[in-house]
Amino acid sequence: MGQSATTWPKSPAYRQGSGLQATPRTALTVVEVIVAIAIIGLLMALVLPAVQSAREASRNIQCRSNLRQLGLASQNYLSTHGVFPRASYGGWFSVFVGLLPDLEQSSVFDQVDFSKSSFDQPKLYRLRPKVLACPSDPVVWRYPWRPSYHGNYGWLDTGTSLNEAVKFHTSNGVIITRSLRPNDIRDGLSQTALFAEALPSGDSNPKRLIWKDSNVLEVRPGAALAARCLTSNVVNRNASRGAVWTYAPPGQTLYDHILPPNSKSCNYVHTGGSLHPGGMNVAFCDGSARFVNDSVDATLWRSLGTRNGGESIGGF
Repeated sequence: MGQSATTWPKSPAYRQGSGLQATPRTALTVVEVIVAIAIIGLLMALVLPAVQSAREASRNIQCRSNLRQLGLASQNYLSTHGVFPRASYGGWFSVFVGLLPDLEQSSVFDQVDFSKSSFDQPKLYRLRPKVLACPSDPVVWRYPWRPSYHGNYGWLDTGTSLNEAVKFHTSNGVIITRSLRPNDIRDGLSQTALFAEALPSGDSNPKRLIWKDSNVLEVRPGAALAARCLTSNVVNRNASRGAVWTYAPPGQTLYDHILPPNSKSCNYVHTGGSLHPGGMNVAFCDGSARFVNDSVDATLWRSLGTRNGGESIGGF
């Protein structure tokens, strides 16, 4: 009788005929790792810009919603008082202070002492309503007393001396020192700007800088002043804009339509602007809000800034 042969269990890793048992491979090769990293990098390069674009689009929509709220608050103010809000109240308090009750901020409004200067009440600075801060602008969150929006006081096309022309109570906008009724806005409520974005000081972005014009007291119309501003190459380091949301003057809570969106600002040119790609948001006197491109025609832009210029704007 012969011995019975021992039967060994078969293994998928067993190499027949070699007498050796292969070790299963458990790691990636260098080439495979490099390929995987390249694929992940490519996906990230494709996805991240789309995510960032979607986030900015959302911030832009929220910013436009803020302006729409300002427009609707102005409509409520009009219903209560029969006039639009004006540029200043009491001791140089801004249009936004006057709008506080219509922005559901009566508790803040009750703390305002209109018999004193706005500068004498710094406790109000940090009570800035959230609706005044655009989510796309980091400066207004770093300095929670600066506004993202300014009121429209028009544009200057006058032959009077410039130091008189720049006084916003003589301008042709809507947010000026006297109260206006709807019939004062003869160009149409839907075609006349009320509020718009404006970038306050706070970093080195050129859109925030104030440029010098050495001949600001010369007799010159607004169009010539615009040309002077565009060619200025000296920054006024002592000037700032949008310093405090409670303060009324031009450049602080008021902007003009001398130059198109996101152009330069100078000593007496207070241009609207934003960090949104390609333009900025504008609220109109009818309570609507729209995005206006940087490439808007300069004449059309000036027409949108006047309340009674008689311009033909068409289907804007």
